[in-house]
Amino acid sequence: MKRSYRLVFVLPVLLAVVTACEPEPGPAPAPVPNPGNTNPDPSTGTPQTRTSPFSLTSSARDPDTSTPAPEEPVDCTVNGLLNTSSALGTLDFRYDAFVLTAQKTGRVVIQGDVLSVNPNGYKYGYAYPLSMATIEDGVTFTATGGTFYQNALETGTAITDYPVMAGRQYVLVYKTFGSFTPQTYCLKLPSTLKVEGRIYTPPTPVPIPADSAGLITLENPRPDVLGRVVPWLNERVKSN
Repeated sequence: MKRSYRLVFVLPVLLAVVTACEPEPGPAPAPVPNPGNTNPDPSTGTPQTRTSPFSLTSSARDPDTSTPAPEEPVDCTVNGLLNTSSALGTLDFRYDAFVLTAQKTGRVVIQGDVLSVNPNGYKYGYAYPLSMATIEDGVTFTATGGTFYQNALETGTAITDYPVMAGRQYVLVYKTFGSFTPQTYCLKLPSTLKVEGRIYTPPTPVPIPADSAGLITLENPRPDVLGRVVPWLNERVKSN
C-alpha cells in the first residue's frame, strides 16, 4: 500500500516538470499582404485580381453595313454609330460616351449632327442628345449638363456648350432612343478638347492595375474609374 501511494504522488510532479520544459508557442505568422487590386476568394482565400467590364477604345466606330453609308462631313471630330448592339444603354436609350481632356479653360461649343437614322424612327433622332459631366480627380462625377442653343427637332443638329478647365477630364454623351437606331452621327468639337477615346465593353473583363492613377487615356484606360462612370451615367441617361 505504501508503494502505490508513492507512485500516485510522484506522477503529478513529473507531469509538471515536463510541462514546464515545453517551449512557449511562437508568434502567429504575419498575414500575407493583399495587393491593392486583389480580393481573396471567400471559399479558398486565394487572392483574385479585380476586373472591370469597361475599358477605353478608339473613338472610331465600325460602319453600319445594313444601310448605305452617308457622305461623311470633313469637319467631323467623331463619326459615330448607335445601334441595338451598342455597348452602352439603359431602358429605351442607346448612347456613346467619350472621355475628353480640356486643353484650355473656358466654355466649349459642341455640335452633334444626325447623318442617317432608322427610317421607321424620327428622322432627326433625339432632340437633346448631348450632355457632359466632369470627372473630378479621376474618382467622382458632377451632374451632367450643358446649355442648349439648338435642339435637333427641326434639322437633326444639336448645339450645346459646357464650361471646362484646362487639364481636367470630362465625359461627353451622345444618345438616342433605341427605336431610332441604326443611327450615324457626327460630333464637331473644338480643338481645345482632346478626345481620349470611347468607353466600350471588351469581350472579357480587363484587370484593374494596383497603381491606377492619372489621366484616362488609351494607354492608361483606368478601368476602375470607367466601371463607376457607366452605372452613374445610366442613371442620368434613363431619367432624361
